[in-house]
Amino acid sequence: MQYALNKSFTKKKKTKRYDLYAERVKLRGLKRKKTYYVRVRAFKKVGTKEKYTDKWSITKKCKVEIM
Repeated sequence: MQYALNKSFTKKKKTKRYDLYAERVKLRGLKRKKTYYVRVRAFKKVGTKEKYTDKWSITKKCKVEIM
């Protein structure tokens, strides 16, 4: 999963890896009243390296209301 403050993911982007069966994810340390853009893609481990198996998903826009 990757999230950033702009739609093109060029400034201050963060990448996080989560368990295969995670349906919901809580992100901590986000700024209040800011809009974040989020996208995901699948990957698998081949030995000790990660191999990306898919393209990035559609980008979703999320606004932080309450913390």
